[in-house]
Amino acid sequence: MDKQHENRNSMYAAVDQFFIERATKIENSAALKKKVASFHQLRSDIDSKLKSIIKSTSGKAKAKEKAEDDMLNSAFDIKSALLTFAQDTLNHEMEEMASIADWRLSNMRDTEQKVYCTSLYELAEANQEALVEYDVTAEEIAAFKEHIDRFASAMEVREVSPAAAKALRQSLLQLFTDASTVLGRIDELMKRFRTKDPEFYNGYKSARTVRDIGIR
Repeated sequence: MDKQHENRNSMYAAVDQFFIERATKIENSAALKKKVASFHQLRSDIDSKLKSIIKSTSGKAKAKEKAEDDMLNSAFDIKSALLTFAQDTLNHEMEEMASIADWRLSNMRDTEQKVYCTSLYELAEANQEALVEYDVTAEEIAAFKEHIDRFASAMEVREVSPAAAKALRQSLLQLFTDASTVLGRIDELMKRFRTKDPEFYNGYKSARTVRDIGIR
């Protein structure tokens, strides 16, 4: 949601709260009461849609982050054991591969991390018996493979498909349009309170003002 819609949504919330706190003021105005109820429902729909959008992205991102952390932690341990093993056996090719710094592995792109960790796993599996001496068990190697597979699966899951993201944005924008339309009708119905109840009317106009929520 862009800044303009954030500011508008903040105004919607203020108007909604204004009428909630002054429900008795509109009890005898059937048309106004009906429009206020419609506006309240649209406000609830906007909040629900925003929560759905946040949930659809954050859950997958957290799953991917967890899978990456698990894979890298396993990689760091196994890489250290392979490095020492390579140095002990004068295996320079293995030593070169295992000597990559942890920070460098952490900063690789997702695809690069997957390729490197897969190669590291294959080395560990091929030298499984020898690595026992270096405190790396078969179970740890198997778990490393599971972490790699889970990370690979998480990489393939898009946060939200382009079509789904577009549909979410369009439905949210439509709710804002509908809320603005209803609010415009409330504006007209509230005019009768300008002289009948100036305090009520001025309070509404104050709540109705769009403010930049980025300014404190």
